[in-house]
Amino acid sequence: MEGDPTFKQWAIDNFSQADLGDKRRTSRLVQLAAAMHMQPDVSLPQQCADHAALAGGYRFLSNCDVDPQAIVQSHAQHVARQVSQLPVVLCVQDTTQLDFSKRAKRGSIKGTGPLGKRNSHGHGLLQHAALAVTEEGRTLGVLDQQWHCQHRPEQGETRKQRRARDTEADVWGHCAHAVAQLPINKTRLIHVGDRHSDVFDFLLTAERLNHGYVVRAMHNRYVDDDETQLFDKLADQPVADTSTIHVPRRSGGSAQKRRARDAVLSLRFCKVSLQPPRNDPRYDEPHVCFAIELAELAPPEDVDPIRWVLLCSEPVESTGAAWRVVTWYRHRWVIEQWHRQLKEGCRLEKTQLDEAADIKRLAAIAGPIAANLLRLRDLASSPDHADSTQALKQFLPWSMIAVAAALCKVAPEQLTPRQFFDKVAQLGGYLGRKNDPRPGAKALWHGWQQIAIRAQGWQLARDAGDV
Repeated sequence: MEGDPTFKQWAIDNFSQADLGDKRRTSRLVQLAAAMHMQPDVSLPQQCADHAALAGGYRFLSNCDVDPQAIVQSHAQHVARQVSQLPVVLCVQDTTQLDFSKRAKRGSIKGTGPLGKRNSHGHGLLQHAALAVTEEGRTLGVLDQQWHCQHRPEQGETRKQRRARDTEADVWGHCAHAVAQLPINKTRLIHVGDRHSDVFDFLLTAERLNHGYVVRAMHNRYVDDDETQLFDKLADQPVADTSTIHVPRRSGGSAQKRRARDAVLSLRFCKVSLQPPRNDPRYDEPHVCFAIELAELAPPEDVDPIRWVLLCSEPVESTGAAWRVVTWYRHRWVIEQWHRQLKEGCRLEKTQLDEAADIKRLAAIAGPIAANLLRLRDLASSPDHADSTQALKQFLPWSMIAVAAALCKVAPEQLTPRQFFDKVAQLGGYLGRKNDPRPGAKALWHGWQQIAIRAQGWQLARDAGDV
């Protein structure tokens, strides 16, 4: 199925502009991306059609002249063209660990580093990425991917020495600079980040680049008169509004598990002037922004209450503007879902490649594939109508549509994205009971593989004249 026209066209659209120094490398990249997209949750030998394709794939991934950033940039340029058509787009950033601790002993993969606390035995890479997400929460694609090793400070390192080198907090600003190089015109980019993005320099960087930001506050900073602290000032503000949201249940270990509940949240907001970090000569002026607090009223005794404090560059002078910013931040979870698709669906942490540079090239291809499945999921969540049915043909080869339609007992022309998505989840083992959460990455990719195998048989039968 390596030559399937739909996945081949997707690979051409996303990777054909990669500047790899040789047109043959770019051609190999397109072929490899199309093969990986067809069956993303299997190993490379299973994805490639024959030994020649497999050998070419391994040569490409191990070629030191292939820059992973060139692969990332080709896809990012494609996404930037979509971003430029919208007035506001969220640039959702986050860092995740690519953990290869199960691969023998530390150092068995050249170029990786330690992960976790100083006494832990984990090793791997840190990946920092940015996704383009619409205000409605739809995924557009990957804007940036960067990789680095975790740095553990030397004993006795001074504050001055730490400032002289790059730290893990600097990746937020580096990512913002990389995204600023893309041809995005007349679009307001809003960087969205979790508590680790609460870095004073990052806020200033976004302002200098004429970008916006919504970050969850980690530090109870001094504001205004250098005596009042951020959390205290918000607590003194009047409640502007209340809202009830449904908190879904979460499975997992005892520390993560929670039952579903309806939470009543209070909303407060105000304008603040963040004082620069004390004893840091790099900053001498305060930074003006808006702060929002969401706090759960009367939470159950056995759960951690919801409390968000958000810092925002955009004017928040009304209740409607505040809720809009809260909605932006809630879309941050899209990148968490992308991480799961990348690790569980594309099996990135199970790769047997033995050099970090090779893994980066593989991750640069897998990232857009994982984002594309999120796009299909978003399409399935839209109302079923002729436009969404037609859009399904842009995501999938006709063979997969025909197989899914037969399983759903409808004509291929009438198959909707919702029907396809539900059938994929069902084939992957998702039961779809009333209170079940949305299907996870494993179920989706296992179901995708089942559809792909059936589609391959359908295509072979058609080529033989039996269909």
